[in-house]
Amino acid sequence: MACCHKLLAVTVLFAALFQATEVEGGVRFSTLERNLVVNAQIQSQNVSSGVAKVGVDSLAVQWNLNSSLEIEVDSEYASVKVKLCFAPKSQIDRGWRKTDDDLQRDNTCPKEIATKLYRSEGNFVVWRIPKNVPGGEYFVRAYVLDTQAVELAYGQNTDDAKTTNLITIIPITGRLPSIDIAGIVLSLFSVVSLCSFLLAETLLGRKPAMS
Repeated sequence: MACCHKLLAVTVLFAALFQATEVEGGVRFSTLERNLVVNAQIQSQNVSSGVAKVGVDSLAVQWNLNSSLEIEVDSEYASVKVKLCFAPKSQIDRGWRKTDDDLQRDNTCPKEIATKLYRSEGNFVVWRIPKNVPGGEYFVRAYVLDTQAVELAYGQNTDDAKTTNLITIIPITGRLPSIDIAGIVLSLFSVVSLCSFLLAETLLGRKPAMS
């Protein structure tokens, strides 16, 4: 009976902790003020294309504190984390990219571009787009963090509906040279193995019969 009571107590404790975690969650995006002005431009070898290629092109990102805000509004700002985020079109039928108001559960911005110490102006970074970034439409968002890495404010290079100033990124197309080389080596190995097998069969077939 004592064992049952202990088990019940442990179960209630875990349930209470789980419920508290669910209630507390993370910072709500809807509670953040849009205090940063963010701009992002593609730096491409093909200026007229209007799109960025992974592994080749870069994003030039600038961010500053909105100059119309009150003085000392940024007194608790410690750092800024800049992230690449999926636009709504690139989230359709992809639950793993789902937007959630709870930033602990939000999957809108999976790729970090940079984390910098906070300055009210003069912030700039050039980020080469990695090859593992999937093709799609994106925008750039910057979160302001305090000394405990808790989000306090944000800014982004698009409107609230995330439909303007979007960045189109296209993945690698065609085969990489390393894949071609691997294919050639594998083919040569297969040919050599086949020739060796046929030669061995031929030599075995020519053995003189026992008298």
